[in-house]
Amino acid sequence: MNRRTTASTNQTYHVMMKSLYVRTKTQKLKRASRSILLCSLVMLGAFFLSFSYKPYKELQEVESTHQSLQDEFAKLDLKKNQQQRKLFAIREYPEYLEIIARDKLEMYHPSEAVIRIKDGAQ
Repeated sequence: MNRRTTASTNQTYHVMMKSLYVRTKTQKLKRASRSILLCSLVMLGAFFLSFSYKPYKELQEVESTHQSLQDEFAKLDLKKNQQQRKLFAIREYPEYLEIIARDKLEMYHPSEAVIRIKDGAQ
């Protein structure tokens, strides 16, 4: 081999090694930048979660309170309807008022004799 061939082979070898070195460095930089990006995303997610957790819990409490108030409203609305029906019955049917007076207030006509039997009595 002559000198020129050896010099050009050496030069080619150096160019290839430099290219390989640059490629390796580029790959390392890409990996490092990906790692930094991933860490940044994780940190950003943790930051977001830390600030959104408290409002989320408050929202859950408000929704729970809202549901319990809706349940209570439904019960009160049912009770209101029952009371309205009773009031209507008292106004329109005097017999109903008499039934209430006899049953709940234990009232009776002076000419009546009332006998009450307790449960379990012999």
